[in-house]
Amino acid sequence: MGSARFGSARVGEAGLKELCARYGTATIRDFIREWFDYSERKMAHAIGGMPARNGATAVTMVAAGCTATDDILFGERGFYAAYDESQRSGFTPNPSILVRELGSTYEIMRTNIKRWTVGSPIQAPLDSLLTLIREHNIKADDVEKLVVRVSITGANTVGDRE
Repeated sequence: MGSARFGSARVGEAGLKELCARYGTATIRDFIREWFDYSERKMAHAIGGMPARNGATAVTMVAAGCTATDDILFGERGFYAAYDESQRSGFTPNPSILVRELGSTYEIMRTNIKRWTVGSPIQAPLDSLLTLIREHNIKADDVEKLVVRVSITGANTVGDRE
């Protein structure tokens, strides 16, 4: 698959060179800059509308009789379950973690979109791998080969990576 990607990159490079020869490098550079700016405006518009859409969806769900947890902090899928690693590791939950460093540490400064910088189908295998590494004190030198399997639909998303 690597050679196919390399070949595709060469075809794309040849096409870009042809465009630059025909219209001039400055024109193509300006077009690319404008295209990225356009894309950024479209994304900002889409993302900017999400809070309103989410609010409308919530109202619609309530009107249809949907319910939620009575306890957003300690419910099965509450804040505590989402952010407290003890839920994953099997250690006794410690609710005082929720107020530890309150007012001095701001979690929003340490957040990201997802735990691992990979496609979502491999998030759970990576969580499992991390648990194995921690529980068995595995080091890089201990590993000769690692095979990770995911569902076929997940493999279609994250498979064939070099």
